[in-house]
Amino acid sequence: MKNKSILNLQSEQKVGVVLMVAERVFSVISKGDERYPAGREALDKCWLWVESHTVTGDELYELIDNADYTGISEFAEEEEDLGIARLWSLLVDAVAYTSWKAYKMYPKHWKVSVQIVSMSF
Repeated sequence: MKNKSILNLQSEQKVGVVLMVAERVFSVISKGDERYPAGREALDKCWLWVESHTVTGDELYELIDNADYTGISEFAEEEEDLGIARLWSLLVDAVAYTSWKAYKMYPKHWKVSVQIVSMSF
């Protein structure tokens, strides 16, 4: 019998496995929770990447952490219930893994910002 390890799967299939776990864990979050739409959007965009690669690594990363402090990583950091915080952390990991796979697929599309700082002494 052939080894059917996850290591032998294609990138999209690996992400799919991670997202299936994330979906199951995310189902614990109440749809009435004000953070639910952000979590749902993050998972939906990850699935969109799996299906069509029409979402970039940058777009996925922005769902985790952004300048407005509205990314899903904020939910994990601010949550007082450790169990729920871990749930959000798992979602962050799933989106980060998908983002990483997207970046690896198109390495030339990485957003690189370089600041040149002049210092005078």
